[in-house]
Amino acid sequence: MTALRRVAAALLLSATAAQAQPAAVPPGILACDRAAAAPHDPTRPEGVPGVLFDRLDPADAPVCEQAGREAPDIARLPFQLARLRERVGQEAEAVALYREAARLGHVAAMLRLARMDAAGFPAEAIRLLRQAAEGGSDPALIGPAELLALGAPGIPPDEAEALRLLRRAAQGGTPEALFAFGRLRMGDHQPLFGQRDSLVTDQIEGARLFRLAAERGYAPAQSRLALLHQHGLAVNGQVVVTEDEAEALRLYRLAAEGGDLFALNSIGVFHEQGRGGLARDDAAALRHYRETAARGDDVAMFNLGRFSLEGRGGLAPDREAGIGWHRQAARAGNPGSQLALRRLGLDW
Repeated sequence: MTALRRVAAALLLSATAAQAQPAAVPPGILACDRAAAAPHDPTRPEGVPGVLFDRLDPADAPVCEQAGREAPDIARLPFQLARLRERVGQEAEAVALYREAARLGHVAAMLRLARMDAAGFPAEAIRLLRQAAEGGSDPALIGPAELLALGAPGIPPDEAEALRLLRRAAQGGTPEALFAFGRLRMGDHQPLFGQRDSLVTDQIEGARLFRLAAERGYAPAQSRLALLHQHGLAVNGQVVVTEDEAEALRLYRLAAEGGDLFALNSIGVFHEQGRGGLARDDAAALRHYRETAARGDDVAMFNLGRFSLEGRGGLAPDREAGIGWHRQAARAGNPGSQLALRRLGLDW
């Protein structure tokens, strides 16, 4: 079977259901699945929930290396090893592994390559991605739909196509699809399209879609709805989402339990500022910032930089530690930490 035929076969299978799994997964392969499968990957074995990217343990790489040697034709195995490589910043190795997984037909690997600007998408790959995106509302297809609608190397963003594909996906009612369509309707992607009178922005519908996805337990939607409640939302004088910090805190807690880092950091902010009915508590804020930063969140690193420099939350003032946190955040692109370092006359 040629590489393109393998790609086509995988995409067509993803359009209807998760790829078929063997009745029994060999122990070495299952160990890699449990260590590094992506939660959104429909090719992972039944009963394996997947591991969020920030919770991957790079020490599991040898397990996946061995699994790949045992089963070199299973597309998800190089994809999973690539995730572990990317987790520790080994981008070249990750790209090579993502390419191998894509060659074997792994849809999520194709999408990751595109988002890393490493795919060099030929016309045939774009055709296959479009074929997948037209397939329905399976969570695995949200990525192809967003890629084709919002743009990637060789694929210009298309507002009308974004509306059509993501609306079609949302009709299936999966929380991932509802949230993706909600982001489009809320206007998150509008800068891509560069039009003043948008075809896609409808914040009333966007808020409704966020609520539906949140009610289905989807952590990113719970976090986004919490942010709306934190500040409130009105459209043309009509209150769409009430300003309610207690409800925002409740939703942030739900989202944090589901692994959402923005929510976890936001709970720290609520403790720091005494919001949502909480008393001001720098020590509690510090605990949340530390937990979030340990999982790679640059905003939490920025907050730890502030607390270290100012000696808050029970910390003694520590210029070296504060600069260290700000440099980590700045290298991840955090503008607050970049500004803080400039004010100190330092680079990153």
